[in-house]
Amino acid sequence: MTIPLKYKDNLQYMILIVNILNPFLKLMPKEKLVLASIMNVYYENRHLSKELIRTILANKETRKVMQDSVLLNSNGFNNMVSSLRKKNVLLGDRLNDNIIKFIPDSSEHTLTFDFSGYSKP
Repeated sequence: MTIPLKYKDNLQYMILIVNILNPFLKLMPKEKLVLASIMNVYYENRHLSKELIRTILANKETRKVMQDSVLLNSNGFNNMVSSLRKKNVLLGDRLNDNIIKFIPDSSEHTLTFDFSGYSKP
């Protein structure tokens, strides 16, 4: 079954993925936006090592770009990051592997979901 998805940029695509996953994640609207922005950074740097991506995510300028992309100030953004940690979507300074596997590894945006073996983060 193919479901056409409409999006205008990579962040919008990540928001679509998060909305599809949300029945399992049970995130609030701002949490979804912050998660999508983090996933977008992973996607844009997918050719780099996970360790380097973590360094990029911790970078002050990167966090500012993510905050601006979801229209939150630094306090609001940090509160949402803390909330994502409490929900095990973020594990310390890294994204849960159960979420990473839904980030595309190519520039062709197609979605194939295999929920076998999925466990709630």
